[in-house]
Amino acid sequence: MGHRRAVHAIAAVAAPLLLTACGGGSAGDFVNLTTPLDQIGTIQIYTPAAVYFSRDQAGTTFRTAQSASGGNNRVTVFSNYSGFRVEAETPGTLIASSAIDRTFLAGDLVADDGTRRTYTDANAAFDFEWIVRLPGRDVDALPEHVAFGRWSRVERSTGSRDRGYLAFGLLAPAIDVPGAGTATYTGVAEGLLDVAGVETDLTGTSTVDVDFGLGTAALTLDFSATPWARALTGASTNVAARNNAFSGTLASGTYTGTFNANFYGRADPAQTGPEEVGGVWSVTDGNAFAQGAFIAEQ
Repeated sequence: MGHRRAVHAIAAVAAPLLLTACGGGSAGDFVNLTTPLDQIGTIQIYTPAAVYFSRDQAGTTFRTAQSASGGNNRVTVFSNYSGFRVEAETPGTLIASSAIDRTFLAGDLVADDGTRRTYTDANAAFDFEWIVRLPGRDVDALPEHVAFGRWSRVERSTGSRDRGYLAFGLLAPAIDVPGAGTATYTGVAEGLLDVAGVETDLTGTSTVDVDFGLGTAALTLDFSATPWARALTGASTNVAARNNAFSGTLASGTYTGTFNANFYGRADPAQTGPEEVGGVWSVTDGNAFAQGAFIAEQ
């Protein structure tokens, strides 16, 4: 884990695609971007990228989509993680294509291992699930300002199911992304492998090597310890100074796909560039599909 920023930089709540006050203060409030997510009051955080996948009950029809950075998907984090509102503008190509808008509160919590929480909820037509990987703190090896979660919606009458990963957090101000220097980010990655309708959870590590001068990034998502037994490698050539979003290609053997990522937190004087990075990814070999999210820090 890298050295944490000692100087508290302040950014206006009204910054585009950064975050919007959702209560608990006046319109003139400011949010400290060096503050961990669990110490901030109720806020609405726009997710810069999302990935979706959908399969019918028989397992024969599979549809997938990935949103670019700057989408309208969002997660609202309530004070002290007391609840989450998940809004996903799911594409019309999904089998059950209406948008997701569910609020998961303490009464919906069914599992909590300290770093991951599982919530369930339902309405007349669907069963919903939200599994969120909580941010870390200085004492561990997880980022503090970016997290990810997976929502699931199962249509009770047909058994058709939609899934989606959302990466969300306190986006780094674009001005903090430099035009020179290098940085290495390490963290975790998760995903879901779908083979003919049979799903396998994936848990692994992530590494992002960024060269701000060359405008490139190399991504490694290592799932070699899972039954999938492979590592994905990716490359981006559109890391740009004063731009907190980048994207690239991803591959492993016959699997190919893409990823979308953003920088999070603030730049640390002892480091190069923003503290953290996170994003979503997806790959396929034409038969099997895998999609998920990753977060990492310097």
